[in-house]
Amino acid sequence: MRVKGIVSEIKYSTLADIGTDHGYIAITAANLKNMKKIIATDINSGPLNNCRANINKFNLGGLIETRLGPGLSKISLNEVESIVIAGMGGNLIIDILRSGAEIAKSCKQLILSPQSNVYGVRKLIYEIGFTIENEKIVLEGGIWYNIISAVNEPGRPYSEMEFYFGKILMEGNLPLLLANATKKLDRLYCLKSKILNNAKIIDENKINSLNYEMDILKNFIEAKGPNDGN
Repeated sequence: MRVKGIVSEIKYSTLADIGTDHGYIAITAANLKNMKKIIATDINSGPLNNCRANINKFNLGGLIETRLGPGLSKISLNEVESIVIAGMGGNLIIDILRSGAEIAKSCKQLILSPQSNVYGVRKLIYEIGFTIENEKIVLEGGIWYNIISAVNEPGRPYSEMEFYFGKILMEGNLPLLLANATKKLDRLYCLKSKILNNAKIIDENKINSLNYEMDILKNFIEAKGPNDGN
C-alpha cells in the first residue's frame, strides 16, 4: 500500500530512489510506470545487495542501476527528474536534502515519506524552493504514513498550523486529523506533567517546545472541531 502510494506520485521517467533498502519502490516504479532510468542508492551494502537480488529476480537490471553511498552523494546534477526519499525519519530526510541541496534543486520533483518530524520536512520543502502539490496518508501494518509530493517551483508558504498538519490533509482528512490531534495533545499533556513532576532540573527549552506544540494542537482542535459553528 505505502510503496504503491509513493510510486503513484511519480510524474517523470527518470528517478532516484534514495535509501532504497530492498528496492521495492524502484522495482514497483519499473513495473507500473513508463520509466527510462532508475537509480537505487543505499548507504549500506547489505540492503543494496538485497536490492540487486530483487532487481535480478524481476529481470530489471537493464533499467535499474544501483549505487552505494550516503544521501544524494551518488546522484549527479540534472541526472534525474524525480527523487524519492522514504522509509526513514524526518530529521534524516532533512539532513539528506540540506547536504545535497544542489542536487535536489536540479530535479523537478521530490517525493518524501518521513516517519517522523513531518512538520520539519514540510518546512524544508519550502525553504529550498519547492512547493507541496499533493499529500496523502496511507495505512499499512497499523501505521499511518505521510506521502508528500513537491514540485520545483516557488509557492505560498504554509501557516504554522498548515506546516504542522499539512494544508492538503486539512482540506481532505479532517476527522482523522482531529482524532490524531486530540490523542497527541493528551500525550503531550502527560509528558509535560511527568517532566514537571519528576525532573530535578527543568529543561525550560523542552517545556517551551512542548507548550508551542500544544498551542498549535489546541488552536487546531478549537478551530476545526465539531463546535466551530460549521
